[in-house]
Amino acid sequence: MPKRPTLKCLFPLLVPVLLATSCGEQEKQADPIKAKPFSILIEAEAPENLQEPSITIDDAMLGNGKALAVPNIDKESLSAAGSLAYTFNLSESRSLRVWLRCWWQDGCSNSIFFHTDKGPKQILGNDSIYNNWHWVRGPNLKLKSGKQSIYLRPREANVRIDQILLLPDGHKPPTGAVGHSTEPVAHSLPNLTISKKEPKFLVGIGGDYQNGWEPTLVQLGIPYRRVTDADLGSFDKLKKFSVLCVTSFRHGADYRAIEKYLMEGGTLILEYHSPKHIKGSDFIKSLSKEVNLSTKDSDKRRNRLISRPTYIDPQGSPFFEGFDVKKPVRHKLATLNLQDKSSTLTDFKTHGLALSVGKTAPAMITGMRGKGKLYLFCTGFGFSGIRDDHYQPLLTRVMIDAIGKRWQPAYKGLNWSSAQSPQIYFHDDFMRPKSEGVGWDIQGGTWKLTSGTSPKFILRAEATETARLQIPGDGHEMPRISVSLQTELSKNAGVYLALPDSSFVDCLLVENGTVLSITHRKGETILASGNVKLSEPHKGWRRISLYGKNGTWLAFVDGRKCLEVKGDVPDPETLISSGLVLNGSHAFFDDVDLRPYDALISGTDRGHGEEGSSRSFPPLRKGLEFRSIYSPLFEIRPVLQNDASLTCQYTMPTYSPSTVYVDGTIAGSVDPNPLTAYFQLKQKPTQSLAVINPGIRDYLFAQQLVDWYAIDGKWRRKNRWSCDKNWFWIGAQTQEPSILWYRHSLSPPYAVRFAAAEGMGNSEKGNDLNMVIGGNGTDLKKGIVIRTIDGALQLTQDSVLKKTIRAPLYQGWKLHHIWIDYKVIVEEKRVRVYCDDRLLIDYRTTETIGIGQPGFWTQQGFAQLARATVVTAGK
Repeated sequence: MPKRPTLKCLFPLLVPVLLATSCGEQEKQADPIKAKPFSILIEAEAPENLQEPSITIDDAMLGNGKALAVPNIDKESLSAAGSLAYTFNLSESRSLRVWLRCWWQDGCSNSIFFHTDKGPKQILGNDSIYNNWHWVRGPNLKLKSGKQSIYLRPREANVRIDQILLLPDGHKPPTGAVGHSTEPVAHSLPNLTISKKEPKFLVGIGGDYQNGWEPTLVQLGIPYRRVTDADLGSFDKLKKFSVLCVTSFRHGADYRAIEKYLMEGGTLILEYHSPKHIKGSDFIKSLSKEVNLSTKDSDKRRNRLISRPTYIDPQGSPFFEGFDVKKPVRHKLATLNLQDKSSTLTDFKTHGLALSVGKTAPAMITGMRGKGKLYLFCTGFGFSGIRDDHYQPLLTRVMIDAIGKRWQPAYKGLNWSSAQSPQIYFHDDFMRPKSEGVGWDIQGGTWKLTSGTSPKFILRAEATETARLQIPGDGHEMPRISVSLQTELSKNAGVYLALPDSSFVDCLLVENGTVLSITHRKGETILASGNVKLSEPHKGWRRISLYGKNGTWLAFVDGRKCLEVKGDVPDPETLISSGLVLNGSHAFFDDVDLRPYDALISGTDRGHGEEGSSRSFPPLRKGLEFRSIYSPLFEIRPVLQNDASLTCQYTMPTYSPSTVYVDGTIAGSVDPNPLTAYFQLKQKPTQSLAVINPGIRDYLFAQQLVDWYAIDGKWRRKNRWSCDKNWFWIGAQTQEPSILWYRHSLSPPYAVRFAAAEGMGNSEKGNDLNMVIGGNGTDLKKGIVIRTIDGALQLTQDSVLKKTIRAPLYQGWKLHHIWIDYKVIVEEKRVRVYCDDRLLIDYRTTETIGIGQPGFWTQQGFAQLARATVVTAGK
């Protein structure tokens, strides 16, 4: 398990006055209240000596459209990197604090070196605000008059720096970039809604490792559909696809439909096949003999992969540009037992060479067969996309070559910037070693990191009287503060806001987590108070949020507004402090977050990009999941395009108007649609694309489970290590029904979507991934239960079987799971169940479907959830 890098405390941000927007010294003002602080502003992308590995990149989120970046490079290149110099002049000696406006990818890419001419290197950053531009505090410099030089030096890859700002100590930078606004403003929104548009160009992906191609298509913005094993045997099903990608079709499959597809003019990309398992197509079998893997599949043979790697020699092929013949491909994917003979191909072109233990074979062949074009790989290049991004340049080149002029990639080169995320003041998930301490301002009580003990990586607190843990810094504008609490292990704990009149507003879970209270107190005097009993169950983690607005203190629990208390709410610009509070008890805290309340999605306690908001933004990582199901583009599919516009499909229903953001700016609104919404953009996005709707709740399970719970307690997040590039989901292994319930009851209409998979291993059959709609939050006796069993879907209502349909999913053992996309749309007297965009069940009932909780469940197996999305009317 990778070691979590050091995580130091974060420093909050504050805008007491407007900062100067130009470099150099400012004239002193007569009125000190209105005076601008002295400031020096430097654009980080313009050092005096820009040198590798540092580069300048374009970023539409920035006022001048550029930033300094350290690309994805190895440690050796980082160690050899030089310092970048920035110079300026001072007319008099000054003491100035350094601030950097930064963007971090994840916990392994969140710092940079800073130094002066004579000072030592210092690490700036190491905070846990990822995928958002934010200010990071640096050292306080005592500078003499004259020419000054400061330096940045790369320390970690995948970081970006926008601006360097020097201010007198005590002054804080703005919440955005100096000199421009990062918040889009829209006065009137054009309506982008159009009628249903079917794609004229479509790529099909099928076979055991179809997931290897999916992230390439998602990120390029190419219309695609998954193809089942059964459909691969039907020419009528295949002929609608412009390009067909097949990866390791199951053993003994009949290839006649695939060959006919090719002969009739289709474009076929085929890989990872053993000739002895191919039936029905002598042509494909003969080609596979030219470039194939070993037909022996014993454990002994597989164990030899480590000692017999394969190398790829580009041989001048543009497809394999950048491949280093001295570097082996991933050992576990290496080609063994290559044919020890020269290629006999005469009417096909070979590309590159695969070399292993003195034998060679073409790395890829292309050519025409009948009216169609074939691309045949000798090894699992598409399959390897499951593991990492090593072959993505190759897959991208092959796909662009295959589609030709029939489609222009809609999102080619699209940045993953979470352009709709608001400025974060502070975030802490406590994932650092015990030895580093808490890093906050302790005001009573005992506060300790739990590190590797149980529960893991959270904050434990004890106090005999009221104790507070203050977020470091001098205060913020009026924020929304939130925290997750373990209810079974916490008593009288929550968050607080401290006001300028020395009063405190405490929001606590009390009475063993069954009651939420707000108390505004000054000394012993209670200025305002209120409480509310919370809905059951009172188990697991719960998230509470607090902020003040328009003379009212508002408290949310698990994403729902639970309590309002009238009180003396100060002006939003009034400086306050905030943090955690413990009223003479004990508690376990996690996932503390502080951000501007006016940046929240209307009617919610979530900001854009947060877990449970309209669209969660994951850390930028490598591998299949982060380029497909976690991608911001996964639910926004391109459909049609021309020179002037791009038509997209938001694949979930919406029950209230939505707002479309393109490159961080509002492009227009989209009308509610009970199935899927089609909208038209006048220009292709270059940085980001998002559909925001207050009725959408998106969950990546990246934090403690608060809006979800499991009565049996068997569901666990599989890995929280931010440096791990592969695992990012929750799962349950059980022999009895194990149900993950959505904590809130819903009434029709609504929709729920799950990205689910069987666990990796010999038991993987894609058969025990099940749902419940309108349930009672306890068991499966009530509500509509949907189960995958024996190659069929069964629908049961209140324990009575209503419908069974044969719906073959993905059968047979897979080295890696296939994420299956389940979607359920619930109306008052109708339920529709989709699997990978295919409508499998359309169930109508004479009785109204009542209010209840949705959930995902499994039994007799190992199930995993990567993402869940809930869409309601937003009430």
